[in-house]
Amino acid sequence: MFCIKCGAELPEGARFCIRCGNPLGKSPELENAEPKNTVLENPVLENAEPKNPMPENAGPKNTVQENAEPKTPMPENAESENAEPKNAEPGNPVSENPEPKKSVVQEKTVAVKPVMNEIGKKLESAKPMIGKMGEKLESARPMIDKMGEKLESAKPVVDKMGEKLESTKPVIGKIANKLKVKPGKKKVIIIGAVAVVLALIMLLKGGGSGAGAGLSSPEEAFDAWMTGFCLHDFDLTLQAEPDFVIEYEGGEARLKETLQKNYEDDIAIYPNAGTFKFEATGHTMLGKDEEKEVEQAMCDKYNVDIKISAAAVIDHRLVDLSDGSAGDILTSGYAFKYKRKWYYLNVQSL
Repeated sequence: MFCIKCGAELPEGARFCIRCGNPLGKSPELENAEPKNTVLENPVLENAEPKNPMPENAGPKNTVQENAEPKTPMPENAESENAEPKNAEPGNPVSENPEPKKSVVQEKTVAVKPVMNEIGKKLESAKPMIGKMGEKLESARPMIDKMGEKLESAKPVVDKMGEKLESTKPVIGKIANKLKVKPGKKKVIIIGAVAVVLALIMLLKGGGSGAGAGLSSPEEAFDAWMTGFCLHDFDLTLQAEPDFVIEYEGGEARLKETLQKNYEDDIAIYPNAGTFKFEATGHTMLGKDEEKEVEQAMCDKYNVDIKISAAAVIDHRLVDLSDGSAGDILTSGYAFKYKRKWYYLNVQSL
């Protein structure tokens, strides 16, 4: 028999060609097939055994199976699929697309990102509370402004008190030396003397009940002025007049003369004027704009530069002194707060 591929003469029953390794079948055609384009220099007898015969069950060397898939040729410079990349450290495989190494700043930025997110959430949740705090501060601004005005207006008084206290130091020192007391008791005496001086200053500055003293509420200021005028008690009336009005009118005596003339004019028009009085029943605070108008009107009228901290319109009624009966409640008459005290605002004079 002969190989149908290379034409080599083969022994009977051979399963592979001993020359090319081509697998052979048991078809009779293979036994009688003539060799193609094959020249045998040394023909082999039909029954001769081939040199280096291949064992029956041994596979041919360097044979290619019929259904084997051809391998794709590899380019000259291409690397093997399983080959390790160059400069790769053992036990530390390198991926096909290795990530670039992060800098220290990038690593720290990534580490603090969750913390920053948490801070952002807390700030977001705190927004309503911050907004309410802002509203409260905004609503407290008028009160803060008034406090500032009071402190500013009190500055001259404080300066004078400081000067007086400074001038009393030598006197207090002499008194202490004459008493020849111990150092500890000397401090007590000095503190007591300072307290007395302060009390005297406050009394002189309107802390009493004399002219220009002022009252504690808008109603008290209204009642003092109106009752004093109706009952011909001008000392009571002057308690509700501020110091700058008394000074503008030429002092207490001159102002009383003016009030007396006004009283006589009213009696001439209303003969029963002394039989009743006005009584305050409440008040309504004026807005900031109206308060500024009252302040400006007094500055223009009395030629002064003052600051008031509040103003109010008074609710009042007429009370009959004979039987105590009262009329309907009216809303007229004004009061203003100046140097922490309330005074009556004589609208007719503005």
